[in-house]
Amino acid sequence: KSLKKKTKTELEDIGKEYWKAFSAIVDMELRDDPYMQPWKVAKSVRQSIEQTIKLYDPYNISDKMEGTTKSKQAQFLEWLTPENRRMAESVKAQYQVRLRKYLRIGIISSFLSLKGGI
Repeated sequence: KSLKKKTKTELEDIGKEYWKAFSAIVDMELRDDPYMQPWKVAKSVRQSIEQTIKLYDPYNISDKMEGTTKSKQAQFLEWLTPENRRMAESVKAQYQVRLRKYLRIGIISSFLSLKGGI
């Protein structure tokens, strides 16, 4: 299914999974420090979830050009066959779209929870 054609129930499912993960990590954080302030726990959990999601980047290769004329990412893409390069670029584009959607859901969910909407 196209990423642009997500139904309302699919987005709700993504939101529910986000809150399941959020709740589980909050429980772990509070077990470690039961006196932690709620806003600090929420901030820490959002950062943990975001860092974990970013580890799923299909390239997960540095894009910095330290001491070389090409980044490791560019070297990797040149090493691939043209067919595999197209596939890698397609997967990276899909990942970026999904990451933006996730971040949007996480930001909206966080905003709504602060406003008392969730």
